Amino acid sequence: MATKQRSSYAPPAPPMPFEGLNDKGYGILLLISLLDLVPLRTDIGLGLLKITYLAGIVVLSFVFTWLGNLHLSLSLFGGLGVRTDDDMSLLIYIFFVFVPRFIWQRVQRLREEKYGVEPHNYSFGNGRWYGFIPLPDKYLDMVVDPLVSFIVGGLLRYRLGCGLLGLAVMVSAVALAAVEKMRYARALQHKRDRRDIEKEAANDADEMQNRPRGRQSAVTAATIPTGNDDELRAVIEKRKSENSWDREGENNDVR
Repeated sequence: MATKQRSSYAPPAPPMPFEGLNDKGYGILLLISLLDLVPLRTDIGLGLLKITYLAGIVVLSFVFTWLGNLHLSLSLFGGLGVRTDDDMSLLIYIFFVFVPRFIWQRVQRLREEKYGVEPHNYSFGNGRWYGFIPLPDKYLDMVVDPLVSFIVGGLLRYRLGCGLLGLAVMVSAVALAAVEKMRYARALQHKRDRRDIEKEAANDADEMQNRPRGRQSAVTAATIPTGNDDELRAVIEKRKSENSWDREGENNDVR
């Protein structure tokens, strides 16, 4: 049985490749935030569990690991020096925690989809703090989750020796806070637009109901049936019979 979705409605995420400057910014932040979002939330929608997003996270992790392990130094007499480290903590997390969690949630959504009990396609999922911390979901999503992720990232980097993993988690926490703020802003604007549409529809219906009817044409008025139709038909028949009697008399006179 699917868990009740408590997060507010989320407008569709921009497709990949992203279109427009705003979509590019939102899409890149969304992609980075998935690093923290997937392990933090349950019931994430299929729209955020796309294989292209998973591939993007894996590619970004390799690039981030390569750049993070690369150290350049410049000295006056030694010239440019290059040194590389061997910090694989981020890649270990990606392949042994993130990817299995991502695929497991995707398989679960596909199974729920067969029975029609899946969450919204672009649901950002249910936080683990719902019902535990007495705050509205909005603040749990925008503040608590990113703050917890940032603290965990700091511990990983400065206490547990997982430098690249900790830094990546901290960056993802900042991206998650930005994405959640943008998501709730879009959801609020969506509700306002929907209310405006309802108001406009009510105004249009009122104008249609109260507009002047105009004069009826003579043809339309003549074709409208009245309650005297039977009497009118009787008078016409009577006149036909009288006229036919007169015509018979005229014919007899001619003969």
